[in-house]
Amino acid sequence: MKTKNKLFALLSVILPLAITGCDNDAPSTIEIPEMTISENEIKVKIGNDVNVDVIPGGGEYKVFSLNEEIAKAQLANNKLTVQGITIGKTSLIISDNDNCYERLAVMVYQYDAIKVEQQEVALKFPLGNPKQATINILEGNGNYTISSDNKVVEASVIGSIITIKAIGKNGVANLTVTDASGFQAFIRVQAEASMIPYDEAELEDIKTDQTLRYVFDGEVKKNASTSSSLLNKKEGDLNLYGWDYYNYHLKIYFAGDKEIGEKSESKLTQKNSSSSFSNEPIKFEIIKNDGTKIWATYSVVKGEKLYFGHFCQQINP
Repeated sequence: MKTKNKLFALLSVILPLAITGCDNDAPSTIEIPEMTISENEIKVKIGNDVNVDVIPGGGEYKVFSLNEEIAKAQLANNKLTVQGITIGKTSLIISDNDNCYERLAVMVYQYDAIKVEQQEVALKFPLGNPKQATINILEGNGNYTISSDNKVVEASVIGSIITIKAIGKNGVANLTVTDASGFQAFIRVQAEASMIPYDEAELEDIKTDQTLRYVFDGEVKKNASTSSSLLNKKEGDLNLYGWDYYNYHLKIYFAGDKEIGEKSESKLTQKNSSSSFSNEPIKFEIIKNDGTKIWATYSVVKGEKLYFGHFCQQINP
């Protein structure tokens, strides 16, 4: 009896194990790999195709573009072919039979590089006086941004026109232009300050202009329209040219004749809302004499700025 009871106890342990072993031999569920794509984002040139591998998933793959005006796509043999249509950004949605979805960011561009009008720019200017120039972007993918690595040169861009501005100090700046597709172009700007108030082209413009006028530090007074008292006389041994208006004035003194050339004993007394000088020695030069009028330039350094101007006036009062 004891032997029989032991046999029943042993069977009660073995039978469940035997049943479990059979279950393990039953066919198990096959895991299907999840669909993935070989890229997360791509760039496509207009009119070109780019292929992206689709790693198999649940089958019956489908793809659609969120904006077919920018990019189109089709799937065949686990290959996704993307075609660029117009410049812009969009996304493709890829799905399979297991409702697995992947998003592929697409950027479509037209040009492989940014082409600018100049890659080297030299800006020469009177000390302390800002000077600017423009550069055209000839090719690129739009939405441009620009940065400068040196504060002596500021830069901005509107549309395809770059404006660079030297703030009046010496230095070198490297500008970086970036377009909507991430392509970049580089421009090197040499900012060079000088003690020369006008370049040759500017001097020619001054001499060509017959308007009777005084110009100093950007302020222009024309004889025909000013309410100031105009000065053209002798004061002791010095010639005096300029204007006077209440507390504001511009008085230029120089010795000698009124023929072309630099003049001695030149000095400036001046006052307006932004600057003032009192008997300050200046560099004064008559650059043209046509027999009835003279054209002259004058300049003086104060602080870290070259103040300068010119006039065209009658020789005689």
